[in-house]
Amino acid sequence: MIINLLLCLLIALFGAFIGVVAESHWHFRQLDFQHFTRYLLVSGSICLITIAILLFEYFSAAY
Repeated sequence: MIINLLLCLLIALFGAFIGVVAESHWHFRQLDFQHFTRYLLVSGSICLITIAILLFEYFSAAY
């Protein structure tokens, strides 16, 4: 379970950084971490929902 949470945190940080890089490249042509927390929340939420669905499927198949 701890590994899943660490993996989720790592994926969320990576997703947030990718969001910053994409937005900075599209608009500013330089890295701007102004919206880093927004991308972190979005990618973290997506990751948590995905892990919750996978865990639900895993435990549903076990019974």
